[in-house]
Amino acid sequence: MQSKKFREFKPGEAWRDGDILYWSGHMAIYSTFSDDPADATLDRVNGAGHHWTQKNDMWTAFHNEGPAYGACSSAFFFPAIAPRVFRYQT
Repeated sequence: MQSKKFREFKPGEAWRDGDILYWSGHMAIYSTFSDDPADATLDRVNGAGHHWTQKNDMWTAFHNEGPAYGACSSAFFFPAIAPRVFRYQT
């Protein structure tokens, strides 16, 4: 898919903050959170009670309990599906 405003990435191209991530039925904005350490990681607990750190790489909407939008990990919510990636062209 191409447009005059957005360009779709080819496999292997490096993502930058602000790029659009797309999965069927969901979109997010890529972010390294380099200037906001509070959103860069999230402490999580698995079913056995073990803590682990989720490294966040996108800003997205949530459809379950919790805030409407927030930092998240693409690997956590879409582990087996690589997103299509688009960049706005000025």
